[in-house]
Amino acid sequence: MNSPRTVLAGFAAVAATMLLTDPSAAVAQAAPVAAKTVQPNAPQPDAILPDAEKEKEIRQLIALSGGDKIGTQMMDQMIPAMRKMLPQVPAEFWQEFRRKAKVSQLVDRLLPIYDKYYSREDVKGLIQFYQTPLGQKVIAVAPAVSKESYAVGSAWGEQMAREVIEEYQAREKAAAKPAPTGKSGASAAPVRPAR
Repeated sequence: MNSPRTVLAGFAAVAATMLLTDPSAAVAQAAPVAAKTVQPNAPQPDAILPDAEKEKEIRQLIALSGGDKIGTQMMDQMIPAMRKMLPQVPAEFWQEFRRKAKVSQLVDRLLPIYDKYYSREDVKGLIQFYQTPLGQKVIAVAPAVSKESYAVGSAWGEQMAREVIEEYQAREKAAAKPAPTGKSGASAAPVRPAR
């Protein structure tokens, strides 16, 4: 069994990955809220990236796509689930975790990843895209697409697992059958022609 620390570390890693790595999918649940609260000119912490303008644009992209808002929403949804999975962890831990867990800190840590994989032109293009009606639609429908895709993928995975298990069990059963024996009960040896 995993220790609470291991489970919590896994929880944090999964949450971080889901929060901001795919703005179009993960953040869509927060789209209505994010669309009303995006403040691209809000004060930002000291620059993390060498290109301060690109950093500002990446932060705008994350905010526009709702990444910062969905991070908060996901923590608020995941912590109760983790509390159920880890009832031995005191309530104070969860309160302190939620108090200390600032999505802005996660965004700061993700900036170098966005910087690595997206050029400044890419970021600008994504910002433009998310400001279009189609971009807003992507954000709006992503939760439904993700939910339905997850259901289909889960059903497919379960079907594949059942088939592989059945095939494996059939092979194991066939391998466990005793070899045909001769009249004396000893295994029949192959007959070799005399030379």
